[in-house]
Amino acid sequence: MNKVSLPPVLFFLFVIFLSTSISAQDYVASNQMMPTEISTAYRLQKRLSAVYDGYVIEVGTSEYPMKRANPLFKKFGKIYYHKLREGGYSYVIKAEFSDLKSVRRFNNTVIKPKVNGARIYEYNMGKRKLRE
Repeated sequence: MNKVSLPPVLFFLFVIFLSTSISAQDYVASNQMMPTEISTAYRLQKRLSAVYDGYVIEVGTSEYPMKRANPLFKKFGKIYYHKLREGGYSYVIKAEFSDLKSVRRFNNTVIKPKVNGARIYEYNMGKRKLRE
């Protein structure tokens, strides 16, 4: 069986290429400016699914859509909105808990210190019900 081998010069160039590209990546990564706060692009609100099932915590309401610069979006990450049938918008955070007791504890310890009027809703196939 014939073995294929690189001539020493090609092997040497290949090793230099690998080490150069790795150190160039490290250089670029280490010299990039690190953001001091999260960009507002990551804090855009998204529409809550029309068939969402689960708990949410309402952190704000508005007659009209809120602008990106609203301070609410600086306090929390993923905020969803629900256009209400009676008019206006509800801004919520999905509470990824399976029981109401855990959602209440999270709301009281984490959310309410930042948003005093935070309320818990349960969604069942997109229909909401106040759960406080």
